[in-house]
Amino acid sequence: MASPLHRCISRRRNKSSSLPDLRQTIVHKIAGRFRREYVCVIGDGGTGRNTLVRRFLNMSDGPFRYSQVTRYNYRFIMVHLSERPNIRDQEIVNLCVYIFNLEGLSSHTFHLSVHLNSFAIVFDISRRSTFFSAVHCMHRYAAYLGHNRYILVGNKVDHLRPEVSQEEAVAAAAERGARRYYGCSALMNINMDSVFDALLLMALDPFRPLPP
Repeated sequence: MASPLHRCISRRRNKSSSLPDLRQTIVHKIAGRFRREYVCVIGDGGTGRNTLVRRFLNMSDGPFRYSQVTRYNYRFIMVHLSERPNIRDQEIVNLCVYIFNLEGLSSHTFHLSVHLNSFAIVFDISRRSTFFSAVHCMHRYAAYLGHNRYILVGNKVDHLRPEVSQEEAVAAAAERGARRYYGCSALMNINMDSVFDALLLMALDPFRPLPP
């Protein structure tokens, strides 16, 4: 039989372990009151997709010391649109950001993804092979989506040896029907406001112009 002391310790552990669940329940209830939009960040492995989404969660921070290590399938972000420099609407949006890897994207996942509201198709400007993958992805989405709520994003513009030029990326985005091309650095927080706001605007109101 367990001693009274052991039973007391067990009860304390059970009580403390329930606190994160309670906090999570409260957060979910609050988030459920707001408009929800579903968007997607998609690209090859190593293009900085997870770091991009981490930056969405920390837009006011300075440069990150390291790229995002933990990999996610999706993340929720509570966005106060009044704080977004290119939007300034008086609304709060519960944004669900799916993070897809092109290298392992099944046909089933691809067909499900066409029901999302907007897309950022990401490549690494220092790896030309990822640019070709992004161009092919734009070609597939152009054929299946029935709309052009997607942007092409060239990440890691802080890299000293780019393999894809700004002009080439702009031309590819226009040819494949993307709304715009954005060069950025999620790690260094370069041009990330435009990328994030473009992704939001395409989901919220596809007829509004995107930021430059």
